[in-house]
Amino acid sequence: MQGVVATISLLSAGLIGGAVFWIIATAALIYVIKQAQQRAAGQPGTILFAHKPMRMLGASIGVALALVWLAVSADDAWLIRIALITLFFALAIYIAFAVSSLPFWTADNTSLTRHLLMAQKTLRWDEIDWVYGVQNTATRRGGRGVTEQKLIVEAGPRRRIVITMNALGTSPGASLKIQSFIQDHAKQAVLGFGRIHEVERRRAAARNRA
Repeated sequence: MQGVVATISLLSAGLIGGAVFWIIATAALIYVIKQAQQRAAGQPGTILFAHKPMRMLGASIGVALALVWLAVSADDAWLIRIALITLFFALAIYIAFAVSSLPFWTADNTSLTRHLLMAQKTLRWDEIDWVYGVQNTATRRGGRGVTEQKLIVEAGPRRRIVITMNALGTSPGASLKIQSFIQDHAKQAVLGFGRIHEVERRRAAARNRA
């Protein structure tokens, strides 16, 4: 019996330690993201478009609270089930915030770049041949629709940068600024999804010339 109690106590301590580590690791990740954004946007004439990573910290606190709840409920099966369900939803929210907060985009007079941690993808303005927006609407419980807006920038059929234009905490002014900057500098690009046939003809002509 004492062995079981000791195991439960050890498990509870591990869960509480994991909760503390989760918050600290998220705070460190946010610091790394902010530093990377400052370095990338430090050059003259460069604009930055990013979603606020601080949302991840709030979500990490939710995960940590769920872990602590699980720790203090270690001897109650019913409370454990509720804590696990809460942890599942908290992790889902955290991942959703991380997916939108980790990448950011910079643009200058030569190119558009997508940054994701240490990885970068760059398209020069003279390479970009198509810029268009897409919308995906998901219906949440209660019938409320949530629309995700993305701007797709392509340089040929295989190279593209996808910019998530709307996210919680992102100002419409920032979205319009990056969109206008791209349209002004990608002078050879076709604008709008409805002109897909024109894009296909131009790409076919380019292949034939090559």
